Amino acid sequence: MIKTLSLITLISIFIVSCASTPNKTFLKLDGSQGFAGDISKAPDEKRAPDRAPLLNDKIKTPILTSSSNNQDGFDPFTLPLSLRSLDTGMPLVVNLGKSDETFNYNLREVKAFEPSVISDIKRVDSFAHLSLEYIQFVSANDINECLGIDESGFFMLKNCFADLNKKKFETVFQLIPLLSDAVEIRSLVLGGKECISTFFNPNLEPWQRVGILKCELREGFGVDLPKLWAIMPEIREAAILQPLD
Repeated sequence: MIKTLSLITLISIFIVSCASTPNKTFLKLDGSQGFAGDISKAPDEKRAPDRAPLLNDKIKTPILTSSSNNQDGFDPFTLPLSLRSLDTGMPLVVNLGKSDETFNYNLREVKAFEPSVISDIKRVDSFAHLSLEYIQFVSANDINECLGIDESGFFMLKNCFADLNKKKFETVFQLIPLLSDAVEIRSLVLGGKECISTFFNPNLEPWQRVGILKCELREGFGVDLPKLWAIMPEIREAAILQPLD
């Protein structure tokens, strides 16, 4: 069932609560990078757009320099997050195994990045009356790249600003909160009538079996499992833990 909730409540509280660490623990971290595999392919923490303020273990609201037309010259982002299917349990991954492989995203409201385009989005949105925020999922590896649906039907990274400027809106989404902790993620292509969904195709790799299908937006009706997504803390490399002496 659809339930109107604050976008900030939905994202910020959940991620911070999941990612927080108790002050007292019987384990401690050493200085190593606990990455199992080729170290040259290990994620570079400093490349994530909001990583720098967090390196000193200080909780801050990340403020990132942006190329947008915002008057203040800055652009607000959420903490890094990942999207996991409740149907398959797999995260939404772009370009698995390639140099621009993306597991994590920073959620950004479109009106904070390019407010002048909101009226254009609403003109093509069949469900503009929902009054929920339009968002982009910005790659945690590149502040200029956003998760988007390609003409082929597969997800890929697209230039965030160029997509808005061309008014394709392939990188624009809307979170549909439900009575559970899951959400539907509505795409703004095809009039905004379709949501991110998993599907079965034995000819594709499991991580590629994600596309868009017709949303369930009627209040009081259940949502099929393939259209349900969990907003989770970022996927990171494991750190080596050592017991206290």
